[in-house]
Amino acid sequence: MVVDWLPEGAAGAQAQPEPDPWSLCRRQDQRTAVLRLKRVLYEELIEHGVELPIPPDGPVVRMVDQELVRERFYSCTPAEGTPAQKGEFRRKRFNRAVDWAEAQQLIAVHDIGPVTYLRLGRSNLDEGEDEEEEELNC
Repeated sequence: MVVDWLPEGAAGAQAQPEPDPWSLCRRQDQRTAVLRLKRVLYEELIEHGVELPIPPDGPVVRMVDQELVRERFYSCTPAEGTPAQKGEFRRKRFNRAVDWAEAQQLIAVHDIGPVTYLRLGRSNLDEGEDEEEEELNC
């Protein structure tokens, strides 16, 4: 015998989970870079995130230095060619992933003093707080 618990109001129909907004890129190479950015951003927020107010007078949220995210993203991104070609390839991937995630409002970018910080966008704040903090390795 198997007991199959259904959510209240569900009459035999299974509720479909919402698709991950980070995986909605159309191109496979861009989707890979965006998912890598998500993984790295979550790791860095856990390990090195700081609580700062959103400028100018917003609520306090967890942010992380963009350079820490960039460094880890580069170390997880395989590339071929000369060192200059590898650097250019990784730089383009990172910048495109950040631009896409910001356009989708998955992240927000803030300049506070001399440091550029990344934080989760409004649509991810509740989701990020509810997720278990698990370590994801490259």
